[in-house]
Amino acid sequence: MDPTTLLADHPLFVGFRPAALEKLCAASEVRVFEPGEAIIRQGEAGRFLGIILEGRVEVLGRDPDGGERRFGELDQSDCFGEISLISGEPTTADVVALIPSRVLLIPHRVFSAVLGAHPPALQHLARLVTQRLRQQLPQATAPTPQPTAPPAAGVGEHLATEVKVLVIDSGTASLRYSYHDINCELYSREGVVEGLGRESATYTLTALRGKDTRPVPGTREGALEAILNSLLGGEGPLATTNDLSVIAHRIAHGGERHAGPVAIDDQVVQGLREMLPVAPPETPASLAGVEACRKLAPGVPHIAVFETALYQSLPPSAFLYALPYGLYRESGIRRYGCDGLTHHQAALLAAAHIEQGLEALRLVTCCLGPISSVCAIERGRAVDVSTGLSERGGLPGPCWPGDLDPQLVFHLCRSHGLSIEQAETFLAEGSGLQALAGEEGGLGELWAAAEAGNGRAELAMDLFA
Repeated sequence: MDPTTLLADHPLFVGFRPAALEKLCAASEVRVFEPGEAIIRQGEAGRFLGIILEGRVEVLGRDPDGGERRFGELDQSDCFGEISLISGEPTTADVVALIPSRVLLIPHRVFSAVLGAHPPALQHLARLVTQRLRQQLPQATAPTPQPTAPPAAGVGEHLATEVKVLVIDSGTASLRYSYHDINCELYSREGVVEGLGRESATYTLTALRGKDTRPVPGTREGALEAILNSLLGGEGPLATTNDLSVIAHRIAHGGERHAGPVAIDDQVVQGLREMLPVAPPETPASLAGVEACRKLAPGVPHIAVFETALYQSLPPSAFLYALPYGLYRESGIRRYGCDGLTHHQAALLAAAHIEQGLEALRLVTCCLGPISSVCAIERGRAVDVSTGLSERGGLPGPCWPGDLDPQLVFHLCRSHGLSIEQAETFLAEGSGLQALAGEEGGLGELWAAAEAGNGRAELAMDLFA
């Protein structure tokens, strides 16, 4: 089949003009693979998106014990290789031809420039990636079989059509979530519970019909139970929690063990607990949220995504401190970085916007907010970051001073009689840009005060810039 003809009817290329499809095909390669020949090998860097023009292939992976696992077969018009291209991580499976197969290989640079700048294509790929990641989870994390919807026509007929994702961000005093039904955006919603640790907390739910605020228990488990209940029954889009495809948890610190997302089991939780001495202060709250959610929704796969994963590509010269090397080897003291999910997404969107492949770019990405950071990304890999052992290093923020001469902390303790705990509280609550400006608020409020003529606020903004 002619590639342009197949792509014209392909869900991934809905809305593309014929001239654009012809240009894409001209920049791509068509190859024939014989039975048993590998098209992609597990562990390789993502180099292309493959679309089967004719033939049939199988997808093979490896279990943690080293045994081979067969994920399924792909046939005409199915695509593969998208997870590695989007995530930047090595491929997680072999793709091998079963019969003579003609495959269109769309290079990474063309994928990023053309598909990455087309929202309907990204939405289709998001559905595909979510379902395939769910298929790759160890079966032990999802003991309850889930009913599947009728197979979709066309691309990915082997995939279920319903993908429902709950994302949890469990903080120290608040808990945020968002719910996404990939096939029906009308059901999408988000919410926040504020005031955890008190007798009663406040739950604000935002959906298409507007906002709703209600009191909920102030415990983490009680707040999560209220969130799950709001997704069920007549009020919500789910019949039971088992209707969820996956629950994803944002975790601030994955250390050196996790360079990408991971299916959560008891061993993963224990490993995260072992890293608590060098983890940011909110990490225990994240773990408590994971454990409470696994208890409330035991039949749903849980996945952890880490803010530190992006920085596992940092060279030692960027992540080490000028301290005895044993402190790194024995205690894990190093620069871990933060906001990695935001920096990675910013780099991907920037590459798509300027229609160039991420692997060809050198970027500085900026995450500006209550705690700000900047990251240097070279050819898709982080090579330096402003934050350090925790997110409080680097740039100053409204409530945190950023990098300081360590002698200053010793001076505060000696001259003002502060204990280590009191010095930490002073830096966390009595410092930052708003302390310098004499104004309360975030960056937006401080900027407005500077523009209104507040000289100290203007000084604070100059310092930040």
